[in-house]
Amino acid sequence: MNQRIKFALLAALFTTSIAPTVSFAQVAIDKTIAVVAGKPISQSELNERVKVNREVAKRAKQKASDAELINYSRDELINEHLLLNRAKNARITVGDEQVNAALQEMAQGNGMTVEQFKAHVTKIGGANAWQNLSDDLKSQMTIDALMRQEILSKIKEPTAKEIDAEVARVSAIADGPMSPQEVAVAQHIFIENPSAASLKKIKAIKARLDKGEDFGAVAKQVSENSETAANNGQIPYIGLNDKQADPSVVQLARTAPLNIVSEPLKTKNGYHLFKISERTTLTLNDDAKKAMAKDALMSMRQKEATEQYFKELDASKASLVEIRN
Repeated sequence: MNQRIKFALLAALFTTSIAPTVSFAQVAIDKTIAVVAGKPISQSELNERVKVNREVAKRAKQKASDAELINYSRDELINEHLLLNRAKNARITVGDEQVNAALQEMAQGNGMTVEQFKAHVTKIGGANAWQNLSDDLKSQMTIDALMRQEILSKIKEPTAKEIDAEVARVSAIADGPMSPQEVAVAQHIFIENPSAASLKKIKAIKARLDKGEDFGAVAKQVSENSETAANNGQIPYIGLNDKQADPSVVQLARTAPLNIVSEPLKTKNGYHLFKISERTTLTLNDDAKKAMAKDALMSMRQKEATEQYFKELDASKASLVEIRN
């Protein structure tokens, strides 16, 4: 499940399920903390976003003070309203069928039908949770469409000369990304959240595999990484010298016996089972190097274009945003 969808789900459930009950009198006096392009942002909206971001930070094991969360959440809401206003002016819309398709993706990612997922969301979050989820998704998908139209579509692809120059530059780096890489080929089962319940669940899965069940079939059935689960648990290569990867995963990939299911491995994200099938040296051919160089150049240009776009967005705040205390 991608981050946009995961955040929308968290926002819809978290703000609905734990937000305090608000009386009619309280709603009537809910103060406006900012006005963006004529549209107010209420204190209750800010409070709910702070709660969501506090939970996001907690799950990511990041520390943030109340003041930092409030300022970040207020700026986030203001930026979202500015972007939605730009989307409106650009006549960018997202139809109900697109939102429904995203909801279906979420349901499938959780192993449910849409009807089952709606019932689950409503049970956890309350009567308004499903509508909140739909509205949040629609807003975020609208912003995504705006970004594609105003940023991504305007980025020029690098020329062959630029790609060749990037290949030469990166190839000259000792042990760089274009050097031969020692890798492990592996299958993977993941259970989210490093909790006692998740440990119990992964141990039960390990027991099934130890009795002879097929790793790929079990991964497709139970793994909570939907992308690899769909591919029978097969994951991209694990770099045996990858300094960006979790050291415990790299160590397991280096030392685990081949074709044997590993013991459960705990990381900050949850519990894992691996089955290493091969260790080999991966050498990129010229086409792969050029593809890597092109991706790197496009990513750099996208980053630069996005930064410039948001600088312009910040500049527009003087005329479009009114902050109220």
